[in-house]
Order: sequence, then structure tokens, then C-alpha cells
Amino acid sequence: MTPRLFLIGWAAWLGALALMLWIWSADVLARSLLAGAAVAVVLIAILALIGADDAAPRRISGSSAATVLVAVGVAVCLSGFTAGLWLNLIGAEIIAFGVAGLIREQLARRRGGQR
Repeated sequence: MTPRLFLIGWAAWLGALALMLWIWSADVLARSLLAGAAVAVVLIAILALIGADDAAPRRISGSSAATVLVAVGVAVCLSGFTAGLWLNLIGAEIIAFGVAGLIREQLARRRGGQR
């Protein structure tokens, strides 16, 4: 899987959320911001497709579930400032699992002789 595919998936998710907001919300600013974010991610994905250089060796893996866990944990933790402390704690736990996964990946890479 390439990072460009993740960008396209994220753009589709933002587009679906924007469509739902356009259907159920009367707030023009929120609808416009979410739709604009979806369009911006689509443009970034197109630029990533145009400037693709897969010949260069990568120092990190193409995809990592641990990295996604950290990102989701940060989003959940930040949402907790609105919803309450319980969501902050859940987000912190997700971040802890993601960081543990990143450490495990780094140790496995070192044991395999990769740097």
C-alpha cells in the first residue's frame, strides 16, 4: 500500500463526513470548512501522485498500524477536552499502545540489521 492510497481514503472519509454535515446541519461555515478540507486532501493526493518517486529507498516502512494508533489517540485525546476526562484517558491509552508498537517496530528493525 502506498501513502497516496491513504490520502485518497482520508479524502473520501472527509468527503463523506462533509456530505452528512451538508444534509443535517444548517451551519454554513462548518459545512464549508469540512468540504474544503476534503478538497484540499484530494489536491494533496493528486500532487503526491504526480510527484511519485518510488525509486528512492525509504528509511521507514510504507505503512505502520502503530503510527495510525498514535494519530487516532491524539485525535481522541483532543476530543476529550470537549467530551470530558474519560475520553482524554481513552485517548492516552490509545497513544500508549501506539508508542509501544512503534518501540516494538524499532527494536525489530534493529534486530534485523536494518537501520
